[in-house]
Amino acid sequence: MSNIFSGTAIFNHTLKNEIIKISMSTDNINNSLVKNEVDLSQIKENLEVISRSAEYLMKMVKRIQDFSKEITLQETVNYIPDILKTG
Repeated sequence: MSNIFSGTAIFNHTLKNEIIKISMSTDNINNSLVKNEVDLSQIKENLEVISRSAEYLMKMVKRIQDFSKEITLQETVNYIPDILKTG
């Protein structure tokens, strides 16, 4: 159970950090547009931060989906001595 809680805490921390990056970048872009101080290189840099964060989050979601797929168990007959020999 402690591994689950630890993994959840790490996931939440990572998610929060990426959302903060996206939020700060969109605020930076918005502020430059509102102030009419458009610096295209700064806007491009902020858009790259947003793009990298979104890509990272998509990869994380994919990994979580891969780990949470349904497991199908198949019942087989096994003999304990055979299992012990292969172990």
